[in-house]
Amino acid sequence: MKLAFALILISLSFSSIFPQNKSDKNKLLKGFRGVDWGATKHKVKSVVKDYYLQSFSGFGIEALSYKGRIAGIEARIDYNFKDNKLVDGLYSINPNSSFHKDFKVLRNFLIEQYGEPDTKAGPDIDSSSVWIKENNYGRFRGPELYWSFKNGFIGLHASKFKDDITITVIYVEGKTVEEFYKESLIQLE
Repeated sequence: MKLAFALILISLSFSSIFPQNKSDKNKLLKGFRGVDWGATKHKVKSVVKDYYLQSFSGFGIEALSYKGRIAGIEARIDYNFKDNKLVDGLYSINPNSSFHKDFKVLRNFLIEQYGEPDTKAGPDIDSSSVWIKENNYGRFRGPELYWSFKNGFIGLHASKFKDDITITVIYVEGKTVEEFYKESLIQLE
């Protein structure tokens, strides 16, 4: 259920289309944590050695969740599947008092691997106020950085609900940032 809540928060934080930088878009995003895009749940279960937490099914996806690390920071790691094929993966970090430090560590880790981000949105991590109020119920957006690839993107962003801060690093295959978040919105009838 926490995965569904994270996906809803991520998708709701995007209400506009971000311009994409025209840097080297021919680079490929090869997979998530050494697992190729399109891998089955069975394949992921057989190769992932992190601590297994749970599986989830709903909102048109199936997910396997593990406990592990990214850039030395403890995170929940989700492998997300559609039609039993790996389509995206994410790291969810609850940094508490180390928010600024952890965001900068993750930003530097991604820059070291993929170069400067193609798109930046929201406030800068070094600004005096890193939170933008989204509603009157306690939801805030923070810094957002995106790396574009020929076959997908990586996003690093922060969000806050009341005092609960989450940093998310998401790897998505086969979609642009705009396509992914537009499809993630839940239609209310």
